[in-house]
Amino acid sequence: MLFIVMPILALSMAACASGSSAKGLVSSESGFDGAVRVVRETVERGLLIVTVEVPYLDVHGKPKLGQARLMVRTRDAAAGKPIPPLCHVHYEKAPGDARGWCELGFAVTTAHYSEAGGPFPID
Repeated sequence: MLFIVMPILALSMAACASGSSAKGLVSSESGFDGAVRVVRETVERGLLIVTVEVPYLDVHGKPKLGQARLMVRTRDAAAGKPIPPLCHVHYEKAPGDARGWCELGFAVTTAHYSEAGGPFPID
């Protein structure tokens, strides 16, 4: 799952340091292997939550599609200053749980899973 989380981490840190506003922090990419696609962007109680689809290869080398999330305070994203990352791998860090880390000034990245039987299960 680290392969799912790291691309969004790199994108988000570059965007946060560039002084962009909270909305539109992460952009969809194309034209190369591993390009992410933004599927949802919401703001909940001052917390920006961006969900992306990330193509990756599983342990057997087969192509798969997963999801990852970035969560950061909107005021931190808009400030244009570097934000230290907290990368929570394998199990998903829910927005309510990530909020505490975001309040300490971190940007939280995590894998995102669907319900059992959904398109993005824990595997």
